Amino acid sequence: MKRSSFLMAFITIASLIAFLAVPIPNAAAQENLERVGAWAYGPSLAVDVDPDRSLVFLSSGGVVLILDGEDPTAPALLNEEIHTVGLVSDLFYDAADQNLYIAGGEGGLEIWDVGDPLDPQHLSTTEVLYFGVETPVRSVEVYQDYAITENSFGYVHSLDVSDPTNPTQVAFNGVMGNPSHEIHVSQKDGQVHATGAQYYARLGIGGDGSLNTTGTRDFDFGSGAVFGTEEIAYVGYAGYVYILDLLEPGFPPWATINTNGVNEIVVRDGLAYVINSESFQVLDVAVPNSPSHLGFLSLPRTPRDLVVSGDYAYVANRIEGLKVIDVSDPANPLEAGGYPDVYSIAWQIEVAGDYAYVANSANGLTVLDVTDLSDPQHVASTGSLAETRDVAHQDGLAYVADWTGGLRIFDVADPAQPDEIGTVGGLNAWRVLVRGSYVYLIDAGVNQRDDLRIFDVADPTAPQEVGSLQFQVDGVMWEMALYGDYLYVAGDDGGVRILDISDPEAPQEIGSYALSSVTDVAVKDEMLVVASFGGFDGGLFLLDITDPENPQPIGSFEEAWWSPFHLDVHGDYVCTSETYSELHLFDISDPASPVRVELYVPAGDIVEITAHDQYLFVSNAEAGVLILENLLYEIPAGVGDDAIAAGTLRLLPSAPNPFVQQTGIRYVLPAPGRVRIEIFDPTGRKVRTLLDQSSEAGAGVVLWDGRDDAGRPVGTGVYLSRLTTEEATRTGRVIRTK
Repeated sequence: MKRSSFLMAFITIASLIAFLAVPIPNAAAQENLERVGAWAYGPSLAVDVDPDRSLVFLSSGGVVLILDGEDPTAPALLNEEIHTVGLVSDLFYDAADQNLYIAGGEGGLEIWDVGDPLDPQHLSTTEVLYFGVETPVRSVEVYQDYAITENSFGYVHSLDVSDPTNPTQVAFNGVMGNPSHEIHVSQKDGQVHATGAQYYARLGIGGDGSLNTTGTRDFDFGSGAVFGTEEIAYVGYAGYVYILDLLEPGFPPWATINTNGVNEIVVRDGLAYVINSESFQVLDVAVPNSPSHLGFLSLPRTPRDLVVSGDYAYVANRIEGLKVIDVSDPANPLEAGGYPDVYSIAWQIEVAGDYAYVANSANGLTVLDVTDLSDPQHVASTGSLAETRDVAHQDGLAYVADWTGGLRIFDVADPAQPDEIGTVGGLNAWRVLVRGSYVYLIDAGVNQRDDLRIFDVADPTAPQEVGSLQFQVDGVMWEMALYGDYLYVAGDDGGVRILDISDPEAPQEIGSYALSSVTDVAVKDEMLVVASFGGFDGGLFLLDITDPENPQPIGSFEEAWWSPFHLDVHGDYVCTSETYSELHLFDISDPASPVRVELYVPAGDIVEITAHDQYLFVSNAEAGVLILENLLYEIPAGVGDDAIAAGTLRLLPSAPNPFVQQTGIRYVLPAPGRVRIEIFDPTGRKVRTLLDQSSEAGAGVVLWDGRDDAGRPVGTGVYLSRLTTEEATRTGRVIRTK
């Protein structure tokens, strides 16, 4: 199996596991990971059109592009200001009020006014709740005053959007089975056609927004894409299109027709337009009990969404962006044009100075200016010879693992103009590290074990291989970490592999540390931090590597079905991913007893985490790059200016904490203004005002002697410190002991 296919299958399985056993965060957890910004561009998963104004709405990761489609063969970019907080998986344009409804996954349902396509206005963002728990919005359609959403494990919901600035939830229906898969709303009769894990279901939208079951059809293993009219439903199932008679009890099929997969169906004027993982097809369905194949067009890259308007079909074709297909002759569909300028999957990130270097799959090395972390800007992309998977940066050079494109070396002294100066071909370059004049690269085996390849890059224009070895175990060598003359490799079920690289010309595999499904490793001082994706026996493990050849256990965090996959370390904190769906932050100041202090759910799948100072750069797969700040991270003395430059209000961890006599409440103000610092007890009662005055920008500290406003000593226990400015509030914890 290809490594990319393995990863995508793994994401699907892991997502199901994550739902079946959602871990409960530590009760003491606060909102300690804060979204700072994102470069949210990625593949195109959704498309819709406004035929009256010749506009095309096309998703690119978490961004919606507005295109001028006056010439359908050459759509042109008008606006890219719609940035959501999720991954855009579906779009619905409502011509009646010129609003665009966006299914944003974990980001909820967003509504934007696109009456002026050059100046779209955000109207609302709504979290759709299922028994009080937020459920990702995967699909959306609108009928009269109601938005109908498909929410995967949260089923199908209706929301009253008569006031689009304030949507309110009305009802839900889960008869189609868990999870739900797809919806289509017939605009003629207000029927919702829904598919799920077991059933096709037809739901009637009541005048009050209720969703009432009006019939079902059993599909043993779950149906997918769906389109419905008053009399007929077209359902994708097991590679076929099922044509159901909705006028008969039980909705028996009129007929089935093999399309080798169904990702989306649109039916119009007796023709069904279908996309699957590799093609666009036209079916003649004018006679429901006798459908036939009419037209075919090859479309690689797994087309995802489809809309038909006039003589054209518009296909959201993932990393290839928009494909426009001329269907004026249905028997001979032709690719007429498109808009290809979208981005691929963000795999890995390196940060150096004001720039982030992203291994951006088909886009190659992508360079972002992160001077303003709230609004990263794209400055360059090199393109890939295959699929860029990893990047390392050192001394103005970027070393890129470009899969079958091999090792590529770029001079990024001018980040806006990366200059390729060296290459090594004949490799399946999977992971790359650089230190000094040597590059360490995992060459992924095809039907054989992975290899370590070591290159001398003293002259980066002419890299020379000096040493190699084949790993002694099967499985994927996921990640590497350097410590002195040793290389630690996350070796899947082979545990942590330990290599002596003191002689780069003769690396030796000298041992291992047994853990199941080791997927990531990182070094902090003389400690190795390990992610073990092991189901019942996995977890976060901390090992003492004072003796590098014989790691010894220090501490761990283990829960049944809690399976960390990626990680990175900064300061006294480790951030891990739970499968591909959640970020978990751990305090490892006491490495014998790691404590989970935060759980954060980002928009897309997590494929890597990179810590840089107090910030976490998350490779968010199809949703681009997410930037978070760890508000617990202790900024070293003298770096307050960095927080000021970033425009970040910070309430730093108190020190000492816990305390007996006195502690310092430390903070950083990004701009001058009035600031108030108060202490509250656990019930919310104010205990003490420590500061309430105008202050200059910069770092500061106020002391608390453990007394209230009346001068009386407070008891031992947990207290809340609150920093308030005109713009924002920050809250921390401080503990008084005897």
